[in-house]
Amino acid sequence: MDRIVVYHNKDFDGLVSAALFKHKYPDTKFIGWDYTPMDREYELIDSIRMLSNFHKMEDPVIYFVDIRPKQNEVLYELSGYFTNVIIIDHHKKIFEETNVDLLDIVSYYFDDSRSAALSVYYYLDILDNDKIIYNKVKLVSDYDIWNLSEKVIYFQNFLQSHLSFNINDNSNWDNIQKVFFGKDSNILDLDNSLYIGKIIESYNIQMAVKKIKSLCTVYRGVAYYNGLPEKTEVDREILKDDALYIVYYYFVDDFVKMSFRNIDPDMDMAEIASKWNGGGHKGAAGAGVSVDTFFDEIYMKL
Repeated sequence: MDRIVVYHNKDFDGLVSAALFKHKYPDTKFIGWDYTPMDREYELIDSIRMLSNFHKMEDPVIYFVDIRPKQNEVLYELSGYFTNVIIIDHHKKIFEETNVDLLDIVSYYFDDSRSAALSVYYYLDILDNDKIIYNKVKLVSDYDIWNLSEKVIYFQNFLQSHLSFNINDNSNWDNIQKVFFGKDSNILDLDNSLYIGKIIESYNIQMAVKKIKSLCTVYRGVAYYNGLPEKTEVDREILKDDALYIVYYYFVDDFVKMSFRNIDPDMDMAEIASKWNGGGHKGAAGAGVSVDTFFDEIYMKL
């Protein structure tokens, strides 16, 4: 069996999902992918076709981990190339929009109580007698589903200082092995990782809060910030004084990607994002729109 894994390449849940596959099946081929406008999702099929020796694969299986095309038609087409299309994910809205007929040709492993990485850990039945791998994957999972604690946050900081999101980069893969799979006992030590992460956390929060407060625009209780989303701890510092929730946004050509963040359990960011075909969780959700839609309906309009 030949395997291709398409993973979300913008967070550690996607990266660690891919890393678990590479740890178990080293010959797996990987494609890092991020959510794109729906009319560009077919470009993914072209990327798969361009993989080396794609047409020579035997019993090829494709996995989508922590991400999947929103268009069911893309998955239908992929099912013609592969003996099986397998999705391991935890995003509820996309799962609910899945065509019932599609489930006859796609294997869908959905669990919104944990992240994709932890689901992949169980799916692959990783040999981990001392739970060393599990403990770190669980920290990644808790961060992704907003089950936050100091350990979870510190470990995320440590990962950001040591890893990139490219599983195909050999030096990065070497570091992933050190962190998760015991290639280097010094880096493997979780307590050491958490200590480094704690130091990084204190500095990062101070600098990020200072920058965002100086540049964001607050209007009718909503803070708009042109830049990539920040950590929850930064959100908390911004929101405790200035706003009900934050809209992080940035431009990609004529497209605007947005991340909605809040710390109020009574506010649902996924519901807000769904107005523009987005989704996510109560505390954090995302959506993408055209530049015109962003300025006509969102910026200073919420």
